[in-house]
Amino acid sequence: MAKGTFAAILRWQGRLETFFLILSACAVTCLLVLTIADVGGRYLFNQPISGVYEFLILLVPGLGFLPLAYLQRIQEQISVKFVVERLPLNLQKRLNKATLAVSLLTMSLVLAASASTAINTWVVGEMTTGIVAYPLGPPMIVIPISVCLFCVRVVLQLIHPPESAPDEELKISPE
Repeated sequence: MAKGTFAAILRWQGRLETFFLILSACAVTCLLVLTIADVGGRYLFNQPISGVYEFLILLVPGLGFLPLAYLQRIQEQISVKFVVERLPLNLQKRLNKATLAVSLLTMSLVLAASASTAINTWVVGEMTTGIVAYPLGPPMIVIPISVCLFCVRVVLQLIHPPESAPDEELKISPE
């Protein structure tokens, strides 16, 4: 029963991570298309698109934070593997758990700070400055949601560490 429940949690976690990755890819695509359209309009027709610069800034949190949990799942974060691979396997596992614990602690602090900032931004009704004013609350809430998903992934990896290859866990988590 516990193994089936854990597998179900991993599946839903994998689905959310994949969804957030797709959202991040959409944000990148939107950023590129809008930038090309704005630059093209500026140079070809001497008519830039109003508010594009302000809108592009709103996409930045999605670019950096949305794919975090997915990258943790496939173990593609920046790491110093060439040093760790030379250590005994038992020490590698302990070092991996310690690294995950430090990551969890650090990102928990980021979660608390970003959630507080996002809530305050939303409550105050903060807006971008510029030609077109966009609300800052919705893009700010992306950060704590993404970091929370990352923290859940790290907790799941602390409970059930992935084997040597990330593909082993991927057989269980996505659908």
